[in-house]
Amino acid sequence: MSISNKAYDLTNISYQKNNQLILEKISCHLESEKIYAVIGASGAGKTTLLKLLAGLIEPSEGSLL
Repeated sequence: MSISNKAYDLTNISYQKNNQLILEKISCHLESEKIYAVIGASGAGKTTLLKLLAGLIEPSEGSLL
């Protein structure tokens, strides 16, 4: 099994569901072969961010490359 060497560029990512803003204008660059942690309070959007990165959901605004 091989691990993908993808890098991610998030530019002004926002996600809205049922008229509720979950993520607002998130921008960052995640390099391949590095380990990152997503931390925050309950309901802060950690799982939503991971779903966006996995391609399970599409952002409402912004670009994810």
